[in-house]
Amino acid sequence: MRKLFFGILALLNMFFTDAQNIEIKGNDLIISGDGSNIPAESNGTAFGVVPVGGSLRHTFTITNLESDNPGIQVQNISVNSSDFVVTNNMRHLGPGTTESFDIAIEPQTEGVKNAIVQIEVKRRNNRMTYTFNLNGEGKKEIMISQYYENMSTDWIELKNISSDQIGTNSYYVGIYSNGSNLEGSPDLVLNTGQMEAGETILLGGNDMFDGDDLIVISTSSGDDTYANRVDIIGSHDGLWGNLKAFGKGGCSTETSHTDFDLNNWTEIPISKVDQASELQNISLGTYELGPITWQDNQWTNNALPDMTRVTFIEENYDGNLGNIEACDLIINAIVNFNNGGKNSVIVHRNLTMNETILIGDQESLVMYDDNAIISGTLTKLENSTYRNSAYDFTYWSSPIVNGNISTVFSGVDPERIFYFDQSRTNSSDPASPEYYNSWVNASGGLVPGIGYAAEGLTGTIGIHSISFTGIPNNGLISTNMFFWDDTNSENDFNLIGNPYPSAIDIEEFFDTNSSVIDPAVYLWTHYTPVSNGNSGDFSSSDYATYNYTGGTAVGDGPVPGQNIGSSQGFFVRAVTSGTVLFNNSMRMADANDQFFKQSVSKTNVTPIEENRIWLNLRTNQGGFNQLLIGFMEGATSGFDRGYDAVKFMGPNKIGFYSKLGDKKMAIQALGTFFQNQEITLGFDTKVSDRTFSISIGKTEGLLNDSGIYLTDHVLEVTHDLKVSPYIFEQFTAGSFEDRFSLTFINRAVLNVSDIEGKRQVSVYNRDDWFTVNSPKVIETIRLYDIQGKMIKEMHPREASFQFNESGIRKGTILFMQLITDDLVQIQKKLVKQ
Repeated sequence: MRKLFFGILALLNMFFTDAQNIEIKGNDLIISGDGSNIPAESNGTAFGVVPVGGSLRHTFTITNLESDNPGIQVQNISVNSSDFVVTNNMRHLGPGTTESFDIAIEPQTEGVKNAIVQIEVKRRNNRMTYTFNLNGEGKKEIMISQYYENMSTDWIELKNISSDQIGTNSYYVGIYSNGSNLEGSPDLVLNTGQMEAGETILLGGNDMFDGDDLIVISTSSGDDTYANRVDIIGSHDGLWGNLKAFGKGGCSTETSHTDFDLNNWTEIPISKVDQASELQNISLGTYELGPITWQDNQWTNNALPDMTRVTFIEENYDGNLGNIEACDLIINAIVNFNNGGKNSVIVHRNLTMNETILIGDQESLVMYDDNAIISGTLTKLENSTYRNSAYDFTYWSSPIVNGNISTVFSGVDPERIFYFDQSRTNSSDPASPEYYNSWVNASGGLVPGIGYAAEGLTGTIGIHSISFTGIPNNGLISTNMFFWDDTNSENDFNLIGNPYPSAIDIEEFFDTNSSVIDPAVYLWTHYTPVSNGNSGDFSSSDYATYNYTGGTAVGDGPVPGQNIGSSQGFFVRAVTSGTVLFNNSMRMADANDQFFKQSVSKTNVTPIEENRIWLNLRTNQGGFNQLLIGFMEGATSGFDRGYDAVKFMGPNKIGFYSKLGDKKMAIQALGTFFQNQEITLGFDTKVSDRTFSISIGKTEGLLNDSGIYLTDHVLEVTHDLKVSPYIFEQFTAGSFEDRFSLTFINRAVLNVSDIEGKRQVSVYNRDDWFTVNSPKVIETIRLYDIQGKMIKEMHPREASFQFNESGIRKGTILFMQLITDDLVQIQKKLVKQ
C-alpha cells in the first residue's frame, strides 16, 4: 500500500513540474485555452462580416509564463475550417517571452463561419493542446459588374450587392498595368467611396487601362492590394480585354471571384453597350441583380431585358412592345410576334416554351448558343412573293425539326413540290431532255438545310402563306454538296436553304463555306411575270445574285443584300464535293425582310458605298436582266472567288453578262478603278424580234462622276448611257458574247490626228483574202456578221497584213472592228467579195 501511495505522489509531482504555463491573448485580452470561450470582437476571436473572397487578419499572442524552464516548443497551430488560414512563424518560447501569430478569415461562401483553433505545445517529453473558438460571417458586398475598354474610353462598373451601406474607405479599385508586380502597390488606385445598398457606380476616364491590365477590388490600397482582393478581372497574359466589354449576369455569375476566369463573365459587343437603353443591365452605370419578369404589363422594376439576364414571360406579350432579349428565356404565357414588323425574340442560351409562341413572316427567333437546350414548340409563319401565275414556285427551307411536307404544304398539289438532286444529271442545257432530271418530287420529312420548290395553293395566284410548327432548328446544321468533276461550271448548282426561323448573314455563310462553294447565292423571284405558265415541266425563272461585291436584282425588285430571310431556299455552286455548314453565328436579329418572299424590302441598313455600277437589259415584252461591275479592294482582273459570280442562266429567256475569259459573269469585280478600262459585255436571248434596251440601274462611288459609254461593235456605235438608255433591235435568238463593251472615256470622240488616221485605214477583200493597211499598228481585229455574232478575232500586232476566211459566203454583209495599239477603235462595214 505504501508503495502505491508513493508511486502516485511521484507521478503528480512530475506533472506539475513539467506542465506548460502559457497565456493566449487577442487585442491584449486573455482568451481561455480550454475551448470554453465565446467569440468576441474585443479579443479578436469574432471577425465580424467579411466579403466573400476577401480576407481579414487578426493577430494573437502566446506568452510563456514560466521563468525557470528551458522553454516551450510550439509544435503546431491549426484551425479546422477552410474559411480560416493560420500564419505561424513561432517555434520556441523562452521563459517569460511572447510571440505572435496571425489568423485570417477568407470566406469562400456566404454565411456564418465557425472554427476551433488548436495550439500544440511541448516541453521536454510533455505535450499539451490548448483550444479556443472563432467565428465570422462571409457576405457578398461588392463586385465588378461590367468592364468596358474602347480605345481611350475605359470604364469599370461596380455594384454593391449587399443590403447595407458600404463605407467610404472600405474598398479600392487597383489597376496593375501589364508586367506590374502583384506584390507591390497598383499603378493606379481609386477609392470606391461610400456606396448605398444596391447602388451601381462607374469609375473610369480616358486611357485608364489597356486590354492587357489586371484590375481588382480590394480592401487594401497598398502592397497587399492584390493579396486582399475580393474581385478580379483580367490578366497579364495577352490582350484579353482590348476593345471588349464584359458583364456579370444570369448567363455567367452574379458574385465576386478572387481568380480570373472568363467563364464568370458574359462578353458583350461594344456596339450593344453603346446602343443600350439605360434601363438595361448592359448599359454602363446600370445593374439589377437577378432575373427579370414580364408581368402586370411591365418588366420588373421598369427595367428592360438584355443578353445577360434570365427572363420570364408570365403574362401575354405582344411583339409590338419591342424585342425580347434574354440569356435564358422561360415563356409561361402567350408570346405573339406576328405584327407585321421586324422585331425579334433573341436568346443567348436556353429556351423554354411552356406556352404558345408565334413568329411572323418578317419577325425572328434568334438563338446564339449552338448547344442550347430547347423545350416546347413554336409556329413560324412565312409568306411567298406575289405569284403572277398559279404555276409560280417559291423556294423554301424548313426552320423546324421534323417538319412534314404534307402538313406544311397542305393544299398544294403534292406533284408540284420538288427538291433538287444535282447528281441525277450533268446537263446544263435547258433544251436537253435530261435537264430537269435533277428536280425530284418531294414527300415525307423536310430536311433542315435543304431547299424545296413548291407551288402555292392549287389554282391560286398572289401571296401564299404557310406555317411551320415544331421545335426550332438550332446550332450546327450540315448539307452535302454535289460536284461534277468536269469543265462545265453550270452543272454544279445545289439548292439549299436557311434552316433557321431568323435571317442569316450570307457573308458569314460564305466565310465558313468558301472551300466548298463559290461564294455567291442565286435567289429565284417572281418579278418577271410568267408569260405562258402551264402544269408541264417545272421551269426555274429569274435569279437575283449576291456575293461579296454586291447584288443584282430581277425586274423592279430589290437588289439583294447581306441578310437572307428565314426559311428561304437558294442555289449555290459547288466547287468540290463536300459539306456546307450553318451555325448560330450567322444568325441576325431585326433583319428578316430581305429574302425575296416580300416584294418590298424594309431594311433600314445603309450599305457601304463602293465603286460599282449596275446595268439593266430589258425587252419590250417585260424581259429583264441585271449585271453588276464593281471595283473592289482585293479583286483582280482574273477570276476572284467570292467577288466574281458566274451567270446562272437556266431556262431564262434573256441573259445579260460581262465576259471573263470564257466565263459569263453576273457579277464581276475588278481591282482599282481607272477610266481607261474596257469591259466586254454580252447577252443571250431565246426570244426573237425584240427591242432591247441597256441602261444604268445605279452607280456608286467614283462611277457617280465618271463617264459611262457603251459601244455596240456590230453597229459601230458608242453611246453615252448617262444621257439615255441604248436601244437596239434583235431579230434572231442566239448568244452574242462580245457584242458590247463598257468604257469610261468616250473613245468615239477622236482628235484630228485620230480622224486622219481612221481615214487612212483601208480594208480590201477579194475571194477569201482580206487585206488591211493602216498607218498605226493594229492590236486587235474582230469580224462580225449582221446578227452580231463574232466570226473571227485576231491579234496581228502589225500595220499591214492579210488573213484568210473561207467559210463566209459571197455577198455576206460583215462588220469589222479594229483597235490600234493606242486604243483607237475603227469600224468598217464591207461585203464579202
